[in-house]
Amino acid sequence: MNNVLNLNDEGLKKFVLLQYAPGMSKYIQVHVSYETLARIYQRISVQWSKLGETDPHFSVLSAPKFRASSILDSIDAFTETGKYALENFLSLCEKNTIYAKSDARVLELGCGVGRSTIFFAKRFHSVEGWDVSSGNLKVCDATLRAQGITNVTLKLITKLEDYKDAKPFDVLISEIALQHNPPPLQYFILDNLLPKLKNGGIFYFQTVTHHSSYFFPPEPYLASDQPETFEMHVLPSRYIFELIKKHNLILFDVVKDTLGGYGVDSFSFFGSKL
Repeated sequence: MNNVLNLNDEGLKKFVLLQYAPGMSKYIQVHVSYETLARIYQRISVQWSKLGETDPHFSVLSAPKFRASSILDSIDAFTETGKYALENFLSLCEKNTIYAKSDARVLELGCGVGRSTIFFAKRFHSVEGWDVSSGNLKVCDATLRAQGITNVTLKLITKLEDYKDAKPFDVLISEIALQHNPPPLQYFILDNLLPKLKNGGIFYFQTVTHHSSYFFPPEPYLASDQPETFEMHVLPSRYIFELIKKHNLILFDVVKDTLGGYGVDSFSFFGSKL
């Protein structure tokens, strides 16, 4: 087996070049007033409430086979994908010689319909699943009941203060959720949840950190028409590093995800509070 990187590979060339491409990142506004942040949250909340009611599984994984019209034929395949979040998390723990205690309290941000929740619930003592979509949480609750899982508490996020009121937890998990929030909201969420991590706790969250054509001016965004489907947003990695330093956390690993698409950088950030 040839395990040597081929420097002539076009995919590798593209990946390397993207790490240096400035794109439009300097036009991404992250820090806004609380009033503007509340307006941003309201827009996202309305969007995801609608998606959760009309197409919950597709809102989590946007493949045609997971549309509401065909989900009954593909629900097993959909559920199977949920195990990878836990496997990736445990692999990073092993790689970095961090022990994930089975009696840990897990906060899963953006639990959706419970695709990954059911697997974390089987591994850990308790899981608190948060989401902004009541429709998604209804499906999640039904899934948990059907599998006889009783150690999960679901929470519908209805206001910004909910993030501030989070109780301390041992593990923070967030996969393909933060990226659907505009950068000021992503920053606010992480700024309020990361300090709630207990000593020895572990964080593992993913977001998109770069897209060559992405920029974010708050007022034009709020004035624009709301799309029928979900939005995708970027939080530059420098703000994530800023938050990790601010809350005295240790970053152990940054892993590139396979979100795909030219000009897109999606990373998982893994670390701990020692």
